Amino acid sequence: MDHTKDIMDVVKFFQYAFIIVFALALGEAFKQFVAEKANQPRDKVVDWSRLPALLSFVVLIFPFYQGMSRYFFATYADVNTLPKPYSLYLMFDSVAFLAESALFFVMSRALSEDRWRSYYGTVLVLLVVDSIWGAVSWYCHGGPTTVWITLNLSFAVVLLLRTDVAAVFSAASLTAFGIRAP
Repeated sequence: MDHTKDIMDVVKFFQYAFIIVFALALGEAFKQFVAEKANQPRDKVVDWSRLPALLSFVVLIFPFYQGMSRYFFATYADVNTLPKPYSLYLMFDSVAFLAESALFFVMSRALSEDRWRSYYGTVLVLLVVDSIWGAVSWYCHGGPTTVWITLNLSFAVVLLLRTDVAAVFSAASLTAFGIRAP
């Protein structure tokens, strides 16, 4: 019995799941930048102070989306070349990609100037999660992830050198992730 259609349906389901979360994150980022309406006549509809964070968010989300979609296509599009056991790898990849897209949603809610620590802390967590996923993927079935790991770690180092690490991981920032500082 040929299960090709069933396998492709499962692959598409997981791919659509992280695409939906990405879309929600992108929509939320723009809602943080442009209000639905001004509550008072003197209130701003467009919060220009959030533009730098919005631009960095957009610059990050598109390569991640493209990379995830490309990886799914390269790894799961041909039933004859699926990693074995494909169900284990598909579940691992899908959980990792859903976690990463959820981190983008967290970032989309932290575009204001007073939440920069949460924003950049989430970027660092995203880079670590993606690097761990890439290393496991490469080790288990030789996925094309070494370039992404190198980019993630390079960008993380630059980000750490350009920001006050103690401020990013302060008690207030950790609380945004639901972590209670001692």
